[in-house]
Amino acid sequence: MIFISHLIFMEIELKEGRSFSTDFPSDSNTVILTEKTVGSILSAFSLLAILLLCLGIFGLIGYSVTQRYKEISIRKIFGADTSKIIWLFTKEYAKLMLIATAIGIPLINYLLQEWMRSFPYKIDIRLFIFPLPVLILFIISMLIIYSQSLHATRINAAETLRNKYNLNLKFIF
Repeated sequence: MIFISHLIFMEIELKEGRSFSTDFPSDSNTVILTEKTVGSILSAFSLLAILLLCLGIFGLIGYSVTQRYKEISIRKIFGADTSKIIWLFTKEYAKLMLIATAIGIPLINYLLQEWMRSFPYKIDIRLFIFPLPVLILFIISMLIIYSQSLHATRINAAETLRNKYNLNLKFIF
């Protein structure tokens, strides 16, 4: 729109015999600076969102493990391997992450498409850009889940069953 109005203005100047400058409008520089600023702000908030994701998963799995101490102890007494107990937690949260991914990717794709429509030079957002960030977040989440559930499997089963309220979970990272 700015370009068309600039062309109309140049045409009027040519018809009246006045000279015109071939410089770009000064607001194009401000648009570039604005986009760079928005990009850096989005990067900072993305890192903050990843940090909050890690803290949220850390707290959620810690609470879940604390609430299920007795169940873990009974499973250990009946002979469950550590890997089976870890798989119990991993499977539960992997399902939640897959559901969140299935909802999030189409939503993000739609929002990116809408955002890209405001630019004069458009690019297509392809779906192949989404698997890498999803994989990185999935690995981070699985490491947190693994560390917390591994700690829960190393508790003393007899001590846990003897005490009615054992909420002594040590958060490890």
